[in-house]
Amino acid sequence: MSEWRGNLALNDPRLGDEISAQREIVAWLTANGIDANKVPLDPNCTVTGGWITLTMKVSGPGGIDVLVPGKNDVFKETRTFPLLVEPTGIVRIWLAPKCPTCGR
Repeated sequence: MSEWRGNLALNDPRLGDEISAQREIVAWLTANGIDANKVPLDPNCTVTGGWITLTMKVSGPGGIDVLVPGKNDVFKETRTFPLLVEPTGIVRIWLAPKCPTCGR
C-alpha cells in the first residue's frame, strides 16, 4: 500500500476540522487494508456484517488513475474489504448517511 498523499477530499460540515478528520479517516481506511489514495470524494462507504463496501478509483500500470475518455473523471469500481478495525468517532460520522437533498 502506498503512502497517503493527502488527496482525500472531505466536503462535510459534520466532520469539523477537515485536517483532523482526514487523518482519522485515512488511519481507519489504512488499518482496514484500503488505500486512501484511491478513495474518491463520495465513496458511498458502508459497513455491514463485518465488511466494508465502497467506491474506489481504478488504477492502471504504475498506480496511475484510469481516466474516462472524454470526461474529467476517473473510472471507479465498487470494492469490498473485511472489517478489521471498527469505526469510531469521526469515522462513524463520515459513514453516516447524508441528507439526500442537501448532502449534509
